[in-house]
Amino acid sequence: MPGRKRARKWNFQPGNTYGSQYWQGVSEKKADQRKEESHPFTRLSASQYEDHVAVRRDGNLSLYNDDGNPAPVRLLRPVKPKATLQPPEAADGKPPKMSRNIYFAGSIRAGRQDAELYAKIIDKLRKYGTVLTEHVGFMGAEDKDPDKKLTDKEIYDRDMAWLKQSDAIVAEVTQPSLGVGYEIGRANAMGKKILCLFRPSSGKSLSAMISGAEGGSSKLINKSYEKLEDVDPIFSEFFQS
Repeated sequence: MPGRKRARKWNFQPGNTYGSQYWQGVSEKKADQRKEESHPFTRLSASQYEDHVAVRRDGNLSLYNDDGNPAPVRLLRPVKPKATLQPPEAADGKPPKMSRNIYFAGSIRAGRQDAELYAKIIDKLRKYGTVLTEHVGFMGAEDKDPDKKLTDKEIYDRDMAWLKQSDAIVAEVTQPSLGVGYEIGRANAMGKKILCLFRPSSGKSLSAMISGAEGGSSKLINKSYEKLEDVDPIFSEFFQS
């Protein structure tokens, strides 16, 4: 309209965005009628005003009406991004691997001659994850055995649940055991990673159902060892593969 003043253009700092489309051409009458809660600047989407503050080149936080007088503007401070949680670093400076569940299998009812060895192997396995079957290395009095309080059905259901939950199975197969053989067979059918440890110096022979299961689509691996220290490089290779 003739004689009508146009809104003064802002002198912005480079890189800032303001939503000037809401201000150019707004008359003094309309500007006076607007309340703070219905301020046109608030109609901008969150992504438009969260990262910027309206400032002029001189640093003032004001806008101009048609008559050239400054109009108040609500200060919208930038929203600080939320901190991203980072996993703690290991001693070597590398992020630690996610904890894995390990199912250790060893003879129980077929003979407890190697119970002490089982306990030491379990202790080494804790370096690589959570051992679900720590009770296999139990060496206390028989009446303190945690399995004594369970029925055979309860033991079976618990162990099968742990087997399904596990990421890897480690079995000490030197002492023949129907239970260990069954667990290995079920784990193999589930496609689990399996490591079978055998001591040739025991004078016993490893079942062909275990030694012959290696290879093909099976993830079963057989390893021979003699001393407890021998399992360290075996575990390192197995869990890194």
